[in-house]
Amino acid sequence: MKTSALSLLLATASILLAPTAASAQTWVPMGPPGGDVRSLAADPRDPRRIYLGTADGVLYRSDDAGLRWRRLHPGFPRRGQSLDDLVVDRRGAVIVGFWEVSGSGGGVARSTDGGKTFSLLPGIEGQAVRALALAGPDDRTLLVGTLGGVFRSRDGGESWERISPADHPELRNVGSVAVDADNPDVIYAGTWHLPWKTEDGGLHWKPVHQGMIDDSDVMTLTLDRRSPQSVFATACSGIYRSADGAGRWARIRGIPASSRRTRAFAQSPDDLNTFFAGTTAGLWISTDGSATWRLATRADLVVNAVALLPGGVALLGTDGAGVLRSVDGGRTWLASNNGFSERFVSALAFDESSGRTLAAVWGDRKHGGVFATARTRASWMKVGGGLEGREVLTLAVTSGLYLAGTDDGVFVWPSSEGRWQRMAAVVAGVDLHPRVNGIVAFSERSWLIATNQGLLRTVDAGQTWM
Repeated sequence: MKTSALSLLLATASILLAPTAASAQTWVPMGPPGGDVRSLAADPRDPRRIYLGTADGVLYRSDDAGLRWRRLHPGFPRRGQSLDDLVVDRRGAVIVGFWEVSGSGGGVARSTDGGKTFSLLPGIEGQAVRALALAGPDDRTLLVGTLGGVFRSRDGGESWERISPADHPELRNVGSVAVDADNPDVIYAGTWHLPWKTEDGGLHWKPVHQGMIDDSDVMTLTLDRRSPQSVFATACSGIYRSADGAGRWARIRGIPASSRRTRAFAQSPDDLNTFFAGTTAGLWISTDGSATWRLATRADLVVNAVALLPGGVALLGTDGAGVLRSVDGGRTWLASNNGFSERFVSALAFDESSGRTLAAVWGDRKHGGVFATARTRASWMKVGGGLEGREVLTLAVTSGLYLAGTDDGVFVWPSSEGRWQRMAAVVAGVDLHPRVNGIVAFSERSWLIATNQGLLRTVDAGQTWM
């Protein structure tokens, strides 16, 4: 093996660490770019300032409408939290509703310094917050939906009160809330089952699901800015519209059943007849008030968040692909992940012949694979195709040949096919399809792999194994 373990370690360290002793104590993210985005929110004072929340309690900010991102430090104070709901009030305060990924806790946090530091708001701690909305002319009223019900603060989050009945058998598991801009006592709450409404600030609630398929998980609620009586609800059974304040719902046509799970819904700030629906099967756009829809991205894109800015700039927060950006109202899209990196890197390797560093991205069978960069903090490029659907667990380099150990054996690149090619691990006439957790490449033909079925070795570039 040309690259020893020691030389690989030193090469990796030289890339990840700054060269001086003083700066060697500082680590900086360098990629590969992309990852999961759970939420996006623009500052109403300056729409170019965008906040991005992840599923691991990390907050990013862009000051140029999503072109470049930086991780805020110290930022959000708790890891392991899904930052599903971000709002920015008229004074620029960042308010985050969060829930614990590996538990049942959560709460609301607020930052008054642009996301650099946060305070956890009292009175709502421990509640798994799944929805958040601002209300009132001064943004001092906050509404949150939690697994336990609906809570309200009238003083900017300093104190909270439950406004839904405690231990209600239906009005719980609240995943969306919306407030009438003209009357903050009119509140809508979407649950994992069906929607509810109060017209007296929570004293009395009524179910409002006429016309909606039973057992619809209501993921978003949006009040049409053209008329507060016009309400949109996205659910697992489709997108619904009501013209009478949720008195009766009608399902919107034009989006196929495969795209019914709509996690994000937004109305354009430039054209109130234009709506964006971010689904688990791509982004859909309507320019005629929701009468007709067109698919604006690839159908295999999972969209979790949509931010629409004045002037036709649109941002999508996705699973795996990070941020996509459009400057023409959604007609074309480009990845915009400069500075945003939330990848699970499972392995590193260094190619001495080309000076490239390789990184394997684990946990994303659609957008993962092997990525390469030629220098520190340079752009990363995906190395070939053919690893889609696979988890890359380990890497090795020998004589310009790249070996990727996956959950389905060893793949090599380059190959005669121009893609990553799987090498069958046939022992006693049976292809073992092993899970490869480690590779030692003695040469371009001699490899030793550690698998879930023991150690296997080849001396003819994977043609035979023993």
